[in-house]
Amino acid sequence: MLNLSSDSMSYILLSYTEGKYRMSLELLEALEAKIQTTLETMELLNLELEEEKQRNSELEEANKQLLAEQKAWNDKVAGLVELLREDSTKNEEAMAV
Repeated sequence: MLNLSSDSMSYILLSYTEGKYRMSLELLEALEAKIQTTLETMELLNLELEEEKQRNSELEEANKQLLAEQKAWNDKVAGLVELLREDSTKNEEAMAV
């Protein structure tokens, strides 16, 4: 059996405790680094999200304008088609007389 004095035991216990402390400190530092990286990533993603929301808003506005232009053109075409029908009807009536 090993015969250790109380000073030797204290040193071994202190070394073991310090080793655990160092290991815990290293784990905490690694965890802190991961948390920091995660927070930075979240911040970047939030910035990207805001940019995409702005872009989406701009696209929605452009879409509204294009839909309004399309409706205006459809109305013009429908009006022209109606004029052609009226003109065609008048021509048919004139020829019938």
